[in-house]
Amino acid sequence: MKTVIVKVNTATQTIAEHTVVTQDGQPTVIKAVQKVNYELFDPATGHAPNHIVTKRVGSDLHVSMEDDGQDSDLIIEGFYDDTDSALIGLAENGEYYYYIPDTGEVADYVT
Repeated sequence: MKTVIVKVNTATQTIAEHTVVTQDGQPTVIKAVQKVNYELFDPATGHAPNHIVTKRVGSDLHVSMEDDGQDSDLIIEGFYDDTDSALIGLAENGEYYYYIPDTGEVADYVT
């Protein structure tokens, strides 16, 4: 198990933080907020997870922090109802990057 922090950021500030514990059998569920970025941050490394697995389920975004992607660790309800939100992460070089879905399908994009 590891812990990942989800920061909900507007253009000017962090408005919420959620703690996700991976592989605990219970996904963290949050409601989508309009016009924000969801920043994934791993406190153990000081930056975002290098690889995540995302899956669109209806209008919800399911995220697994594990390579096999079998179980969702995070569910953002209504993520795809609002096209002005994105899933981002801070890289080792200090720059923010958008996550790209493994499928490469436009319908699955998280930006």
